[in-house]
Amino acid sequence: MEKAKASRFRAEKNLLGQYEAEYKVLEIRLSTLQKDHQNLLALINALRARMGLELLSPPREASRFDPKSALSQPEMAVKKFPYRGLNLLEAIERCLKNEQRPMFPREIADSLRDGNFYTKSKNFLSMVNTALQRLKKKEQGAKVENHDRKWGLAEWKKRKRNPEEPENIEGQP
Repeated sequence: MEKAKASRFRAEKNLLGQYEAEYKVLEIRLSTLQKDHQNLLALINALRARMGLELLSPPREASRFDPKSALSQPEMAVKKFPYRGLNLLEAIERCLKNEQRPMFPREIADSLRDGNFYTKSKNFLSMVNTALQRLKKKEQGAKVENHDRKWGLAEWKKRKRNPEEPENIEGQP
C-alpha cells in the first residue's frame, strides 16, 4: 500500500511539473502574440494616418485572471480628429472656431497637427502664416484678423458688445 501511495504521489508530481512547464510555454506564447498585436496595430495606424483616416487606439488590457473582462470592454476606441481631410484654410478657420480665442500662429500650427491635419511640410509654421495672410485678404471679405501677433476670426470683432461689459482685446469673442 505504501508503494502504491508513493507511486501515485510521484505520478501526480510529474503531472504537476508538466502542467507548470506547459503554463510557462503558454505565457511566453501569449507575450509574443501581444507584442505582435501591438506592432500590427502600430502599422495599421501608420497606414490609416497616411490615408487620412481616424486612428484606432489599442484595446484595454484584460486582467490575467479574468478572461471575461476582455469581452466586456469595447474592442477599439476611435479618436476624434477635427481637421482630417480639410484644406489648410478651412482647418485654420475651424481651429479658431473650436478654440474660441485669439491664437498665435505657432499655437494654430500645433493645434492642427494635434487634430490630425496631414502635411509633409518641413516648415508648417510658415505655411500657416501664409494661409493666415490669405484669409485676411480674402476677396469675399476678411475671415481672420490680426491683433498683437494673435489671430482671431473677423466675426468676433463684428459682434455687438454689451456697453456695460469691459472692452476685450480686438478679435476676442
